[in-house]
Amino acid sequence: MTSLSKHENMEGMIAIIYGDDPSRMQYKLDHLRNEFKPDVYLRLDATKDEPRDFYAETVSVSLFPERKMIVLANADFLSANEQSHGYDLDKIADLDLDDGWIVYMLEKPKLDGRKKKVKELSKKARMIECKLPEEKNMPALVRSMIKEKNLKMSEEAIRWYIAHAGMKTAKISMELDKFSIFALDGKELSLEDVMAMTTLEPLENVFKMTDALFNRQGLKLLALYRNFRFTGMEPVAICALLASQVRFVYQVRVLMDLGMDQNQIAKELNASSGRVYNTKKNASRFSANELLSTLNDLSSLDQAIKGGMVDKDEGFENFIFEIIKSNSASLNDTH
Repeated sequence: MTSLSKHENMEGMIAIIYGDDPSRMQYKLDHLRNEFKPDVYLRLDATKDEPRDFYAETVSVSLFPERKMIVLANADFLSANEQSHGYDLDKIADLDLDDGWIVYMLEKPKLDGRKKKVKELSKKARMIECKLPEEKNMPALVRSMIKEKNLKMSEEAIRWYIAHAGMKTAKISMELDKFSIFALDGKELSLEDVMAMTTLEPLENVFKMTDALFNRQGLKLLALYRNFRFTGMEPVAICALLASQVRFVYQVRVLMDLGMDQNQIAKELNASSGRVYNTKKNASRFSANELLSTLNDLSSLDQAIKGGMVDKDEGFENFIFEIIKSNSASLNDTH
């Protein structure tokens, strides 16, 4: 089977944007639209819009010269999925616009290269693959996006933003656009500028909650919990996020006990070396059994809330108060 190109082919007026990262797919579509600057932009959905409407748009002629971009989402006929939604692949392969783009969007990791017409279409299209980014690749990805936007930021600001930007490329792109408005005169953005304009991902507060948990800072943990609740996040979801971070610390601790170094742990857990470095600080303070005990406590809390055995807010806050009490007891023991 002939493999399909995984690189962006800059020729042709057809594009296929595919992959398992919808956020990055939208970012790439926006980038293509900004590059082409169409006079007419039309987005259709193969699961909802009739094939005849799509075909009609590709052959319609305007009284005035115009550049058109037609986007067809959920183009499942390009994958191994047999759901064609009535679209004729033979006809699709022959479509073209005189002065415009046809963009096919497919939320699947790959196209079906066994189909002759899919191979023909891929050869003349700009192929844009959008894989879910791995955490270790995010620094390079964010730097490339900053460069694409022609933004000037201090190195300190760039490093901070990379650490707090999250994993959603569409959100990062919108945020960098916001930075661009602030820096219209070519101003270099400082760390303070970037911190003031950045909307932190929930995960950032989870990191703070994890640190508060391990430092036995019950009041800080309670304040962060109530901040989450103020945004509308349910206690079960907060518990799950916190447990996922504790689980990562536990995994790092276990691998440390096996004698692995920072780079080996990062490779084993498919995580960035920086995240492992920061996690080792907490992991080194506790045994694997102590971390496992904390995970069990969070699991018991989760089950109690889901089972209706405790009020969801009262249950989580009681969990925090137990931390405050145990911390007070340990302080008294030292005197």
